[in-house]
Amino acid sequence: MTRSIRLSVPLLLRSRALATIARMCDWLEMAGPIIEIVPYRRQWRSQYAVLAALLCDALGDAVIALHHIGSTAVPDLVAKDVIDIQLTVASLADYPYQRIEAVGFELGKPTTDHCPPGLTLPRQELAKRFYKYRHSAANLHVRERGRFNQRYPTALSGLLADAQNGCCRIW
Repeated sequence: MTRSIRLSVPLLLRSRALATIARMCDWLEMAGPIIEIVPYRRQWRSQYAVLAALLCDALGDAVIALHHIGSTAVPDLVAKDVIDIQLTVASLADYPYQRIEAVGFELGKPTTDHCPPGLTLPRQELAKRFYKYRHSAANLHVRERGRFNQRYPTALSGLLADAQNGCCRIW
């Protein structure tokens, strides 16, 4: 004996909604951890200073420049609670990665930065090495001097700081 099931429109809509929610949950799980944005914290500046000193001591002459980049570098800006540091080196093919790892940074991914919308850049302009610090929430981005991706983060942090100070409008 065959049974037929009649679904009312509200029940059908609910089942579609549940299926959509299930797909969204699967997508969120695949997307990785949720990033929490927090109010500006004064200690970010001193946390950067400690890590910068550690890297300068370990790397010596290999350091062309170190910069505190990203949202934690901009006073009074909300941000994810992760210090981002840019290390500028002469060449990604020849930098003292062993000394970076010896002070607690672990090599990770990505090995390139994303290209900003509307631009087409050669891959070498976006190449980098990415490290996570084992002992606190910090990322190290190693980039070659003069490359697009080495200039862009420092210019952007400066622009955001100027906007925070009322010196310019960026939107």
